[in-house]
Amino acid sequence: MHNSQDTTKEIRRLEVNFLNVKREIKTLKNRVRAYKGWTTRYRRLQKELKQDNLAIVQQRDQAIQDLHELQTRQQNLLKTVEEAKQAVESRDQALLKLDEVIDKIEQYREICIKANKIAYADKLYLIKEAEKLFFDEEILNSDIEFDPIDQPHMLTDQASINRSLANGN
Repeated sequence: MHNSQDTTKEIRRLEVNFLNVKREIKTLKNRVRAYKGWTTRYRRLQKELKQDNLAIVQQRDQAIQDLHELQTRQQNLLKTVEEAKQAVESRDQALLKLDEVIDKIEQYREICIKANKIAYADKLYLIKEAEKLFFDEEILNSDIEFDPIDQPHMLTDQASINRSLANGN
């Protein structure tokens, strides 16, 4: 009997071991399924991350390109602003010169009015005054006389002839 009990014990022990192995196999199968599910999710997430990464890289590249464009536009605007400043300065200088010319014309007009009041004033006087005002020097020499014999074409217009007749020359 002893043998039969040992055999029964051995069978029970084998049954327990078999049940434990069956349970362990079931646990391992569950773990394998969980691992497969996890790897599937991991691969899907990895693909999504790669796509997200590509989208971010494209956005970054576009942002860099936009930044370069903006920098170019900024440089162009700065250049345009500088040109505008120079244009304003040039315009202001031209206006100042124009004001100076207008002042000189006014002074010359007053000189002409004075010369008209003076009976002995001639055109040479007006020319010298104009030279002083506009060129800050005398260009025409009063010593220069036109000799009608050397230069017969000079003083032959109708106004010069009338002046000569009026002055008695």
